[in-house]
Amino acid sequence: MSTEAVSPLPEVLRRKHLKDATGLSPSTVYRMIARKEFPAPVQLSTQAVGWLRSEIDAWRAARAESRLEAQS
Repeated sequence: MSTEAVSPLPEVLRRKHLKDATGLSPSTVYRMIARKEFPAPVQLSTQAVGWLRSEIDAWRAARAESRLEAQS
């Protein structure tokens, strides 16, 4: 039995959960990805992609920060 700590796997959001996390439609997400304004998905299999929760959270935090800076 190994005593090494196992790091948790990153949480992956599938497209159907992305709208709940961002409020954006799939077409808007893909348009923003093309403009490099949104994190790109990771390939999960030949026909499945997902987005890392940590990258989505960082994107949301950056959007909120830029909004606060604009209001100052």
